[in-house]
This record gives sequence, C-alpha cells and structure tokens, in this order.
Amino acid sequence: MDKFRSISNKRKYTLIGAFAAAITIVIILMAVRANSEETEAATYENYEVTTVSMQQTLTAAGELAASESETVDFSTSKTFLAMCVEEGETVTEGQNLIEYSDGSYEEAPVSGIVTEIIAPETGTVADSENTMTIGEIDTLALEITVPEDEINEISKGDEATIIVNADTNKVFYGTITGKKEMSTTLISEKASEETTETEGKTDETGEGSRAEDPFGSESSTAYYTVSLKLKNDGSLKTGMSASCTITISDRSDVLAVPVEAVKFTSKGNAYVLAAEDSDTERIYVTTGESDAENVEITDGLEEGDIIRIER
Repeated sequence: MDKFRSISNKRKYTLIGAFAAAITIVIILMAVRANSEETEAATYENYEVTTVSMQQTLTAAGELAASESETVDFSTSKTFLAMCVEEGETVTEGQNLIEYSDGSYEEAPVSGIVTEIIAPETGTVADSENTMTIGEIDTLALEITVPEDEINEISKGDEATIIVNADTNKVFYGTITGKKEMSTTLISEKASEETTETEGKTDETGEGSRAEDPFGSESSTAYYTVSLKLKNDGSLKTGMSASCTITISDRSDVLAVPVEAVKFTSKGNAYVLAAEDSDTERIYVTTGESDAENVEITDGLEEGDIIRIER
C-alpha cells in the first residue's frame, strides 16, 4: 500500500510541476508579446505629407594653390652669380630675385610665392630652360572633383562658399572658372561594402533588400575636375585644405517625405507604408530629387496624406 501511495504522490508532484511550467511559459509569452507591441508603438509614427523647401548642394574638398603664375627668365647674356630668394618664399613686386656678376638684378614682376626655380650653375650663362615661376597669391585656386551625375548641374561662373580648415569660422566666396572634359573613374569602397552586407538579406516583406540605395549609396562612377577662384584676404596660403559648397538647386513648395519613409522592393520599386491599417500595406510612389533630409514625391501621394514612418 505504501508503495502505491508513493507512486501516486510522485505523479501528483509531476503534474503540479508540469502545470507550473506551463503557466510560466504562458506568462513569458504574454510578456514578450506586450514588449513587442510596445516596441512597435515606439518604433513607428504617423506623418502627414506636406510641402517643403528643398535645396540641393554639392560639397567637395581640395587644396588651395596659386591661381596664376608668372615666369621669370634668367638672362642669357649675363653671368649668373646667386639667387636672392628660395622656393616657397613669398616675394613682393619689384623685389630682387636673381643677381648677376655685373651687379644687376632680375626683379619680381608680381607679388606671389616662388613655386619653382631652375637655375644655371654659378659662374655660367643661362639657357632657355633656366626659369623661375612665381604664383600669384592675391587670388587663389581650388580644384575639386565632381561626380558625373552632378557635373552638368554646375557651370562656369557659379558661386560657391568655401571653408578653410585652418580657420573654420571664416567663410570665403569663390567662382567656378572651368571644368575639365577628361574624367577619372573611381571605385567606391562604400558601395562594395554595402553590396556585401546586403547579400542574402530580406526586407520586412521577404522580397529581399536592394544592394544599392539611391539616396545614400555610392557606386563606381566617373569624376571630373572643376576649378574655382577666390580672393585672398591675406590669411590664406597655398597648400591649405578647404571644402566648398555649391548650390545646385533651390526650390520651395516641393511635395516630399522624409528620406526614411521611402523603401524599395528587390525590383527597385519605391513605396511608403500606409498608416490606416497594417504596416505592411504599401503605397507605391514615384520619387524625384532628394537632399539629406527629404525625398520629392512626384506621384502616388497628395498633400495631407498620412503615412507611417519607422524611426
């Protein structure tokens, strides 16, 4: 009898343990679900489609250099004695540059910086290859590279704001003086990394994510050299690094949504999420220009429409 009573007690305790475990699992699942709902509520928010002012700019960096140069020839009839200046030295107009054995001098035709000297040997007469180059520094040049999809958006004469890294509190104003027709093709590492990272991944609908994002990714592209000029207030020196910003377009009353609102299918179709029902219901849209914050919508939405944005 005691043996059967012991077996019965063991079964009772086993059933109680199983029931307790089941209750624990239910509680955990309810907590996970509640947490998931709270996370979803905190992650998404509704947004009313409206018009905005949209400005597109191009920003690029480069180094300051002399904008123009003047060549000083050594005399081919006098004996060279000594140089009065060195490469990298700043000279003023009329300053002595070259001394000859007869006591005469070659003077600087302009103020600037000595960028190159090809001098003859002391005690010899110069030939046509012996010259000195002086770069003007009252006006400086800045060369930048511009990608192919933006090169036709800028023209000679366009203005730019320039910030020099040596003094970021000062703003200079420059003008585009020319664009080179030859291009240099650069391969973007960012695009390669993004392609690798997105391979095999799927979006929230299971269709797969795009390896290329039109509003942020870079890809292999052709770049063109653009030259600018700016006035030197006396604080700028050749070789200083600088960045310039050129305004490509400036429009108001543009129907747009935040960049993060626009998603893409694996086939490249743009869409936003409807706010009325589930977050998987799509509204397909046609996009236009974009800046750092907004994407223009040319078809698919109207002002006042409510969409859902993932934050």
